Amino acid sequence: MNMTTATFTDSSPKWTPGEDFPYVMRLTNQRAIALMIPKAWVLLDKTGEVCLRPPAVRWLDRLRTLFSGLPQTPTPGFIRTLRQAMNLTQDQLAHRIGVNKITVSRWERGTMKPNPNAIQAIAKLRAQALRRGLPVDAEPR
Repeated sequence: MNMTTATFTDSSPKWTPGEDFPYVMRLTNQRAIALMIPKAWVLLDKTGEVCLRPPAVRWLDRLRTLFSGLPQTPTPGFIRTLRQAMNLTQDQLAHRIGVNKITVSRWERGTMKPNPNAIQAIAKLRAQALRRGLPVDAEPR
């Protein structure tokens, strides 16, 4: 995702450094999520553009993964990002969906693809996480 800078125009709402940053993330199917990015994750560069620090970009990637639908064949990056968004280790994810930790590691490395039953279990776990809510945590497990 290449959303590391945003430029303000005269019609843009003004943002003051030291405050949380209002942000709208566009999703598929004409959907969007309004967010407040923590002030520690945002800064202004010399030209006046808002720059998102790496924790903000990781957080936005995880949110996009959670709120986008689960693809029929998830990519290794999607599986890893989804696991991190749910704040789970490989071992915890494996335990919750009934596979071995090594299997999850192989999915995330791309040496093995999840079978349809595993994809269904991942989708169910993702839906539970969305209903339950997730803590804001930019550091991956």
